[in-house]
Amino acid sequence: EHYTFSEKYTVTPSSLNQEQNQEILRQVAPHEDTRIQNLIPRYGYEFYHDGMTNPLDVGFQSAIQDQKGCYPGQEVIEKMIAIGSSAKKLARVRLPVGSLQPLTPQAPLTDAQGKTLGTLTSLGTDPHSALAIVSKVALKTPLFFKTQPVAIEAHSP
Repeated sequence: EHYTFSEKYTVTPSSLNQEQNQEILRQVAPHEDTRIQNLIPRYGYEFYHDGMTNPLDVGFQSAIQDQKGCYPGQEVIEKMIAIGSSAKKLARVRLPVGSLQPLTPQAPLTDAQGKTLGTLTSLGTDPHSALAIVSKVALKTPLFFKTQPVAIEAHSP
C-alpha cells in the first residue's frame, strides 16, 4: 500500500428518472450472480466517484482511452501503469459452505491480527459468494470475515 495513489474525480449520474432507474435495477438483479462470477464491477458497489477506487483497482484499464490526450487523473493512472498495477484488486471471495455467518455488504475482511485488508462490496443469491475490493497484500495473506476464513477465488489483473 506504499504505492497507493489517488486523485479526486466525479462520475455524473445519468439523466434517467427514478422510474427508469428502478426498471434498470429490476432487469439487472437476476444477473448479479453472473456479474459476481465474472468479476464485473458495478458503479456504486465496486466503483465509486469519491476517489476511493480508481479504474485500475477494478480491472477497467481497457476503458481508459489514453490515446485521446490529457484527462483528469492521467498522471496518477500512468504512474500506476508504470509501476505495474494498482494497490487494490477486485476479487471474488468465498466463505466456506456451512458457515454460520453469511457475508454482509460493506463488511471488512481482515488478516489474522484483525487488520482490515478489504471490504465486501456485492453479494449474489449465494450467501457464500461475493465481490470485494482487497489490497494486494490480501492476495498473499489468509483473510477472515469475522472469525471465518475467506478464500479468494479470482481477482482482477
